[in-house]
Amino acid sequence: MVRRFREHWSERLEGDGRLVPVVDSACPLARAADAHRRMESAVNVGWIILTMDSVVD
Repeated sequence: MVRRFREHWSERLEGDGRLVPVVDSACPLARAADAHRRMESAVNVGWIILTMDSVVD
């Protein structure tokens, strides 16, 4: 496990040591069920973010 960590992650921690998150998509909280289905289907690559933006008509 340590060897795999070194191979895949240690170079990303060099320098300032920050990891940059990968965002797959963002959708409004009202569509949380759609976001969850996307996550369950494992087609996302990165985080799925739920937004709290209000909708103005």
